[in-house]
Amino acid sequence: MPDSASQILVRKGYVTSYNRHTRQPNWVAWHMTRDHTSGPVPRPTAAWHEDPDVPEPKAYYYDYKGCEMDRGHMCPAADNKWDSVAMYESHLMTNACPQNRNLNSGVCSCQVSNHTSWLNAMANGSSAEFDLRMATVPAVINGEDTNILANYVYGACVLN
Repeated sequence: MPDSASQILVRKGYVTSYNRHTRQPNWVAWHMTRDHTSGPVPRPTAAWHEDPDVPEPKAYYYDYKGCEMDRGHMCPAADNKWDSVAMYESHLMTNACPQNRNLNSGVCSCQVSNHTSWLNAMANGSSAEFDLRMATVPAVINGEDTNILANYVYGACVLN
């Protein structure tokens, strides 16, 4: 690989541009349907792990030990319930950025819940399947990585 700070990583549930210098994603994008959010795969506990596809320097699980920040999913685990590999890969450190703990269990958690609500509302009781194209970017507010602005809808909702 050329000596580039950014590396594109294609995962089963998302694509990311990972920045080795900041040790967090530049962006993460994914395709989401109702099946992705209501699948049978449970969210594991203590599931975060390093990404073996990324050379040094890279993010490690222990980078957050003793830190006041959480590992914030860029592509949420809740959007990867459809497949065990997608769920596993959603817990790679290349899909995480530092996030204020209050946001991780608050505002950002609510945004993840909204994704499923959007899909259900668009279907409005019909059997038609709708897709969302999602993208997230880390945000820095007042010099602090917070990920608060990360949940932007990118593209359009389309009917299959």
